[in-house]
Amino acid sequence: MEVPDNRKWIDNRTDPNQEVTEEFKIGVLEFVEYALEHDKDNIGGGSIRCPCKKCKCAKFQIPDMVKLHLCKMGFMSNYYHWTSHGEPSPPIPPVVVSHSYYGSRGRRELFGNYEQLVMDAAGPTIGNYLEQEGQDEGDTMLEDPNEEAERFFEMLKAAQTPLWDGCSKYSTLSASLTLLSLKAEYGFSQGCFNALAQFIGNALPDSNTMPKNYYRAKKSIEELGLGCSKIECCPNGCMLYYKEDEVLQSCKICGEE
Repeated sequence: MEVPDNRKWIDNRTDPNQEVTEEFKIGVLEFVEYALEHDKDNIGGGSIRCPCKKCKCAKFQIPDMVKLHLCKMGFMSNYYHWTSHGEPSPPIPPVVVSHSYYGSRGRRELFGNYEQLVMDAAGPTIGNYLEQEGQDEGDTMLEDPNEEAERFFEMLKAAQTPLWDGCSKYSTLSASLTLLSLKAEYGFSQGCFNALAQFIGNALPDSNTMPKNYYRAKKSIEELGLGCSKIECCPNGCMLYYKEDEVLQSCKICGEE
């Protein structure tokens, strides 16, 4: 991926003595100021998504913690366009048909974050399907999509459908993921989740596609491979009863049942 000139400092974190460079420190301050001003996903207390190599925009942190993480670990790979913090994606037309999403080097970054998530979950077979279907008749699909492709198109539709008519910040998919992320981050109950989702849905315009409850939100992301499963563990924390260990009746380390 070609690095924009104004973001080359991201790869210049430390000097030969392994000290954080002044250029990088200034750049981090620029990033935090930009995120606080432009990122509409900011949550209570001014927390923002941390793009360090550990958090990878999946966790919210207070600004000072974000600065510390970035100076200590650096930015996550290829995060030269701050698309998770309110910066628009580069204005280059995306290519899906005839040059598949997976087969075209560097094309991944041309899609929005949630479209990328859907593409990753769908896998390379979908790219091959689109490419094969688009080889004839001016890239027009000649056959109905198979079951796998239909699921992909439904997910992609959810990633692209505005939460309500005229909404430019959230899609049906991003709303579900944001609420589920907040539930995991702050540990509120399923009942609280349902009440919050109902309140938000009632407060938005009638055309909104906000998930009605926890069950629907969770179902909407299962195809992305983000569902959760319960794994039993030793009462003393020695091991997980996972895969071949699922049949065990007691811990193979401490013997606790």
